[in-house]
Amino acid sequence: MSGLFGNAWLLWFLPLAALPFLLHLMTRYRLRTVRLSTYRFLIEGYVQQRRRLRFLEWLLMMMRTAVVLLIVFALSRPHVSPLNWLPGAGGSGEVVLVIDTSPSMSLRTGGTSSLERARGAARQIVDRLGRERKVTVIAAGARPEVLVSRFASRRDVILDAIDGLAVSAAAANLASTIDHVFDGDGDRLRYVYLITDAHRQRWTDLNGHPALSRLDQSDHVALIDVGPDERVVNLAVSGSAPVDRRPVVGLPVMLSSTVVNTSKDEHAATALAVTIDGQREHRLHLALRPGEKVTQACTVTPRRAGLLRGHFDLPGDAFRDDDRFHFCLNVAPRIDTLIVTPQPPSPEGQASSLFLSTALRAPATAAFGQDVADRALAEAIAVRTVTPDKLDAAQLESADVAVLVHVPLDAERSAMLRRYVESGGGVLAIPGPGVDPATYHAGLLAPTGTGADPILKLDAPVGDPEDESSFASITRLESKHPVLTPFIGAEDDAFATTRLYRYFPIRVAPGADDATALIGVTGGAAVLAEARVGAGRIILAGFGATPDWSNLPLKPPYVPLVLRAINDLRRPDRVTIPAAVAPETPAVIEISDRWASAQVEIVEPEGRPHKVELHRSGRILTGAFEQTGATGIYQVNVLPRAEGAPERLEFGFAVNLDAERTAFEKAREHDFVRIFGEHDRFHYQGTSSDDPMLAGHFRARREVWRWLIGAMFVFVFVELFLATTRQDRAEQGPADGNAAARFGRRVGRTMDRAGIWVSLPKSRRDGHPAESRR
Repeated sequence: MSGLFGNAWLLWFLPLAALPFLLHLMTRYRLRTVRLSTYRFLIEGYVQQRRRLRFLEWLLMMMRTAVVLLIVFALSRPHVSPLNWLPGAGGSGEVVLVIDTSPSMSLRTGGTSSLERARGAARQIVDRLGRERKVTVIAAGARPEVLVSRFASRRDVILDAIDGLAVSAAAANLASTIDHVFDGDGDRLRYVYLITDAHRQRWTDLNGHPALSRLDQSDHVALIDVGPDERVVNLAVSGSAPVDRRPVVGLPVMLSSTVVNTSKDEHAATALAVTIDGQREHRLHLALRPGEKVTQACTVTPRRAGLLRGHFDLPGDAFRDDDRFHFCLNVAPRIDTLIVTPQPPSPEGQASSLFLSTALRAPATAAFGQDVADRALAEAIAVRTVTPDKLDAAQLESADVAVLVHVPLDAERSAMLRRYVESGGGVLAIPGPGVDPATYHAGLLAPTGTGADPILKLDAPVGDPEDESSFASITRLESKHPVLTPFIGAEDDAFATTRLYRYFPIRVAPGADDATALIGVTGGAAVLAEARVGAGRIILAGFGATPDWSNLPLKPPYVPLVLRAINDLRRPDRVTIPAAVAPETPAVIEISDRWASAQVEIVEPEGRPHKVELHRSGRILTGAFEQTGATGIYQVNVLPRAEGAPERLEFGFAVNLDAERTAFEKAREHDFVRIFGEHDRFHYQGTSSDDPMLAGHFRARREVWRWLIGAMFVFVFVELFLATTRQDRAEQGPADGNAAARFGRRVGRTMDRAGIWVSLPKSRRDGHPAESRR
């Protein structure tokens, strides 16, 4: 009873409702004797008058009793629930509460979120159930999760499960949830309550779904809409993985963000902030039309290696979960480049090594006139030089890229480089003068699979530096390759005047899907080609690294071309992790075979650690992490178990909401009727139209004391009207009477002096009781 009244203790005053009845008994009219010679006509009129008077007296008594009851009830502050109409309070059958935990349930309107209102509605339903009813609470997320299944006698356990509900990062899979609810014994009676914010996109996707065919006609289905009824203006930010998935210290990284105005009829102005490791990098001001989507790009330059945590931010609005988009940068140290040059005292080797090393450092040391991107890329490259006789597997293992400059290879070194490429390394080979192509074909460029020809074959060099008629011009560039993309717009200026005096024509092996020509010259031959071998790649140049064979090394595009080739060829990271995954989507982790074993620990945004079990698949270790239900950045700690490996490596990946699904258009009753149209026992509880700010606010019950006070005043007015218009009685008899009459006279005189509206016979108010007998 206390759950229905705010001041339940005042109900002890309900016996006061008996006072009007007692007063009625004490002050009712009695018959008096009148001596007449004939009274046949008088008695007929008097009987009719008496019947009317008796009816009026009882009516007044009931109205006065109702006034007392209304006063007591109003002071007790009763309240009612909008869920009283729902089925399933009594009788038998299982009660199933399905509560939507989609991200949109955190939208706050009227001071509360949709999830808080859903909890309040679920608690009210549980409060109405008998102790013998079985209650099952299901959280509808990416996968349905049964939180509790107990009899209502364990009300505390059920309510604790309801209060513990939290919003998930993934939208509810309604089809899977309905399929789970109605899977099983179809003979038992079920009362299913679907408590949701009625997000249109989620529910319209369910229309016509085969899962609806599992509903039994004997089951009651009630949908309770706890979503906002007012118009919601929401801005959402999303993004994409960094353009360069392998950022390097000092090398600019391109970031892309998208801001969406989900409102259909209101403009919005906002500011987008870009923050990395707690430091704001950019702030962009945006103005969006209704329904507009704006994409902004910006660049950031990592200042240190390791895991960098970043996010795009919008000012907070009613739905804050999509006002932040997380991203992470797994920044590598500088690109370790190993340049292999001919052994001294070869003048050719010294010249080529000095020329290329100087060219690679030039953008970083030049005072002016250098492209910003070229300067940053040159600063990100660390150059080491070694001769072929000093080249060994340890040096290759620590290098990201190996550059061969006019190097004659023996069989051992050529095979070593081939193994390096197959394990994921990158090689930029510039054979040049004095190189025997056969040594390259036998090892580094050896056939793959069942092929008989080298994957890339160097034909005999053609052209004469002394004969200008034999010079070749560049006629074709592979525009889709990342190394050449920056030069496409400047093709006429950059390569139109390039002349190759002497070069190795390159042929791609027939049927080699992993090899392609990048630059072609007059006559159709290729002078730059790429091939994938195992986990690594080779870029083979047919021209020399010095101006002896062409004027390309003297042209502006030469240094950027070599820098981009080195950047593109860097070996993959030892640990491969996706930059971002969708909520409730597994994050796959791969570790290269450079380590015999390793341990992986993933730390959730809230700080909870998880061990990831790894399995060997071919040459790599792989594992999957599935607990991606929360948005934020997950830290991945890798502990290699190999000699010479670092003790600990840190990486990360991000989990974000899908901003395209954060529009808050609601499904209405007719939409649900269409979805559940074939189900006879479907009920819909929508939001109230008279209070749009708190519409559907089930967490707070609606008080009715104002209505009770209004009804009390109506009863008082009608009672006064009836009491004052009642026909007065005739002159009363002598002043004596029985004890009841004397008590009635005293009460009447007291109420007259107090001005109270208790209606007593006028004769008794005047102190003249009428002697009467029946």
